[in-house]
Amino acid sequence: MSKTIYNFKNYSDTQLDTEAENVFTKMSGNASFPTPTPELTVLETHLEEYRTALADAALGDRHKVEVKNQKREQLELTLRGLALYVEQVAAGDRAIILSAGFGIRKPAGGAGNMPDVADFRVKYDTPGSGMAHLSVKYQRNARLYRFEHRLVGAEEWTTTIASQSRVTLEGLESYRQYEFRAAYVGSGVNPAPRFSEILTTIIL
Repeated sequence: MSKTIYNFKNYSDTQLDTEAENVFTKMSGNASFPTPTPELTVLETHLEEYRTALADAALGDRHKVEVKNQKREQLELTLRGLALYVEQVAAGDRAIILSAGFGIRKPAGGAGNMPDVADFRVKYDTPGSGMAHLSVKYQRNARLYRFEHRLVGAEEWTTTIASQSRVTLEGLESYRQYEFRAAYVGSGVNPAPRFSEILTTIIL
């Protein structure tokens, strides 16, 4: 079963720029991916910000180099999120993955199984803020953390990919009941996500 490449740490600055541009071009208007997560407008914005920071850092100013590094990390995280979305939609179909502009990951030696999520928590913010804080226990072998939420009664989950074991969600509807779940994302070949139990809470 084919898997997408989602680790861009070893890409040069130029290679990362080219990869992001290729993904944006090939996923735009691609009928195989009707609801990209994150949205392609996010990728476009992060790519533009990265390019600006890359040009500003060309002379080696330390502050501007640090800004460039931060924008690069932001762009990498966006690409990882899209890679996981493409992998889920493609369900192992090599042609569909390639149509999105991503490369194919070589099979790893191990199974890549991740443990069950531990200590999953959801806390709402100030009443009326539409914000919720989600967290899980830090997992040493996790490359990323996957958080999902939906209104009770809805079919589709909204996915948020984070590089840390906690994330803050914004734009939630106050006084509505939501369901939340989380999963660890490892490196190598991974099976379907091992989601936590679903937590249900009303966002005040």
